[in-house]
Amino acid sequence: MMSPQCSTCGAYYTGQETVCQRCGSPRVSNPYQTNSNPYQTQQNQGVYGAGNVNAQQNWMQNYFTPQRIVRRWVIGRIIGLGIVVVMFLACAAYCLLAGGLAALSGH
Repeated sequence: MMSPQCSTCGAYYTGQETVCQRCGSPRVSNPYQTNSNPYQTQQNQGVYGAGNVNAQQNWMQNYFTPQRIVRRWVIGRIIGLGIVVVMFLACAAYCLLAGGLAALSGH
């Protein structure tokens, strides 16, 4: 026999919990009882209907702090300038090699 599921989010109960660990809704005595409105929006669901909204919001707030935004911007600029320098060095090496070979061949 399968474990009972939460009538709100569908998570399985692992023991004798009185509330769902994922969405916090109270456990119903009848496992086949459903919400009166199955099309209502879920208030405490995260991205794609799974997870905890508070944990995701905390992650977003920590990810988009001004210090981290500036740090990512600076790292991006350094990487971009490094790519440009490598391209210029490759072009300069090609021109010098082509000029050297042309001088050696007498053209």
